[in-house]
Formats: sequence, structure tokens, C-alpha cells
Amino acid sequence: VNPDPIDTRKKAPFPEETILVNLNTAATTALVTVSGIGPKTARTILKYRSRILFFHSLDQLAEVWGIRPENLERMKPQLEIGNTTDLPHLNINTATGKDLGRHMYIDYKIADRIVAYREQHGAFTGRTDLEKIIGLDAEFLDKIEPYLQFSLP
Repeated sequence: VNPDPIDTRKKAPFPEETILVNLNTAATTALVTVSGIGPKTARTILKYRSRILFFHSLDQLAEVWGIRPENLERMKPQLEIGNTTDLPHLNINTATGKDLGRHMYIDYKIADRIVAYREQHGAFTGRTDLEKIIGLDAEFLDKIEPYLQFSLP
């Protein structure tokens, strides 16, 4: 008699339904349902989200203080970004230097430079106009472009 018989019966698969939490609309209570996010981390994520307007990529969670890479990989399959089109953007043609400088990625010195350029040369029509500003490199523009709107005043 074998004390550890091998169970050769196939077990019926039990599908796990994953409910994705929208990183851009979730409150603290929804974020804590994600494996790897506790109350403190949820609050930190919300604070960070308020400084950047919204997340355009799940990889941006790596920028949030206290999120370890191993936790990030555990979180990602449980999160989604959703449609960011309807979320508030920075209108580059009407925003003040103070408005632009509040964004996590834009310091006030650069914000003032953007506004001064706009006042001197007129409204921005797209990224190519921003590329003309001395000191704004492609990496910086890649980082801020998802948050910008180019509507005319």
C-alpha cells in the first residue's frame, strides 16, 4: 500500500476572474484590493497621481516612492490605465507658469520658459513648437507630452 497515492484525476479548472482596478479613477479603498498595495501605498499613489494629473503607463508606478520592483510586477496584472482622453490635461496655450510648474515633471523655471516663449511667438500648435525652446530635450518632451493639450485660447 502506497502511503502517498498520486491523484491522477483531473481537477476541473476554476477560472479566476480578475477585476482590474483603474489606476486613474480608483480611490484608496479600491487600490488596497490590489495585491502589493496597502493603505499607506494607496495614499502615496493618490498623492503622486494628483501631482502628475494621471498615469499614462503602469510603468510610472516605479516612480512612486516606496513601491518596490517586485511589488510592482505583482500589481500590474491587477491594474489598468483606462482612457485618459477625458481626464484633465494641461492646456499649453492657456496655462500659467504656476499651473505648469505644479506638474510633477515640470519645474517652475521650465514652466516660465514655456510661457515666455508662447508670449513671444504665439500659441503652440504641437510638439514641434515646444522643440524650438532651448533646453527642452526630447526625453523631457516625451515625458510631458501625454499631459499636454494644444487647444487655442
